[in-house]
Amino acid sequence: MGESNNPKALNWTVFTILVLFGLIGLSEMSGLDQVEQSTLTFRWNTINTFLLCVFVPFFLLLMLGWKRMFPYNVPLALILLGVLYALIFLTFTRGWVGLVGLMGFFIALVAAIGLVIFHTIYFFVKGRKTTSL
Repeated sequence: MGESNNPKALNWTVFTILVLFGLIGLSEMSGLDQVEQSTLTFRWNTINTFLLCVFVPFFLLLMLGWKRMFPYNVPLALILLGVLYALIFLTFTRGWVGLVGLMGFFIALVAAIGLVIFHTIYFFVKGRKTTSL
């Protein structure tokens, strides 16, 4: 049980850091009334519907299989939160600031891919150590 704490601690550390940065990014939306190129408005179009249709089924699958997907559950949650972050920015802003949501999604995607690579290597090396004894 102690050996699975390393991936778990890394998962939750990366998750917490990215969520805090995401919340800081969302708090920056309040200053948009001073910027001429971007405004806070509600708009719903095809891309928003697509992102929501991607988010909801995968979120439900992640909820149902959370424990079985360890250690890949947190990287999947990061990707889904990145989709939600992009959806929020694309829904409630108009102008170039919507790219901030897409940038947040790509940051979450890169962090999730990094975690998956780390976990794959970690368990591969751990598996080789136990079979070589």
